[in-house]
Amino acid sequence: MGIVKITPSRRTDHALQAMTYLASAGKARTAAPEIAKQMGLPVHHLRQVLRELTRARLVMSSPAPSGGYGLARSADAITVLEIAEALEGRWRLTSACCAAARATGRTSARCTGCGRGHCRR
Repeated sequence: MGIVKITPSRRTDHALQAMTYLASAGKARTAAPEIAKQMGLPVHHLRQVLRELTRARLVMSSPAPSGGYGLARSADAITVLEIAEALEGRWRLTSACCAAARATGRTSARCTGCGRGHCRR
């Protein structure tokens, strides 16, 4: 299998940056405007991203004045896939047989289905 390149959406990219920042902050809580300033992100957009990460239980939020955001669990226990799925929904990767089906017009009995209509389920 070759190298797979995945380009994240802007929202997922901002989530990855915010999570990296929060991981570097340790147990300290950080306000959204501070994270946005340090990462060079728009604060309004970052707040939306942080809200989704909180819903996914990847981030904890505490009310002001001494509140802010922090990781809900150890950075070592959070995967990039979890972060991406919190913003984009569950990922389904297209298998090699799906690519072959597109190229040849024939389906494979092994294909698990990618949802694009050319795979046999």
